[in-house]
Amino acid sequence: MIKLKDILTEILPSRVWTDLRKQYSPNELKRFFEKESVVEAKTELTDADIKVGDAYKNSTARGFEVSFVYEKKSRGGATTIDYQFKPQYGASGFMGVGVGPAKSVDGWGKDKKIKVTAKMKKAMIKTLQDAMKSKYKNSEEVDVLIRNGERLSNVLSWVKRL
Repeated sequence: MIKLKDILTEILPSRVWTDLRKQYSPNELKRFFEKESVVEAKTELTDADIKVGDAYKNSTARGFEVSFVYEKKSRGGATTIDYQFKPQYGASGFMGVGVGPAKSVDGWGKDKKIKVTAKMKKAMIKTLQDAMKSKYKNSEEVDVLIRNGERLSNVLSWVKRL
């Protein structure tokens, strides 16, 4: 049987552990860590966890960028489409298309899953409809989708189903 102290020394750095022992009694620490609020194993995403339409807030991007699962691959993994809602400058638009394994969908564990709001859907629909109605073919807001072989009409129908 693995002792609680062995688990904690692996998870917490030694200086943090010594500071905690100075501030709290052993019984208080034991009760706190037995609730498993801190001693939870992080699980990686698998293909079964991913659903088309899942949204993850990109924690490394500046502004408010969200990665959406566009489609699942039969061999495993998924295609994601990134949309920047609040860029530092310029208009909001599609920023990237990515294909990768299931673990990469949430930024290898860094990104948080969020709910897709009606405001997000309206912004994406407006961007796509403006680009489709435009007399210029490749507007910069949707240029990433076109360069990656995605049809704007297919992406528009996918956004409406979110």
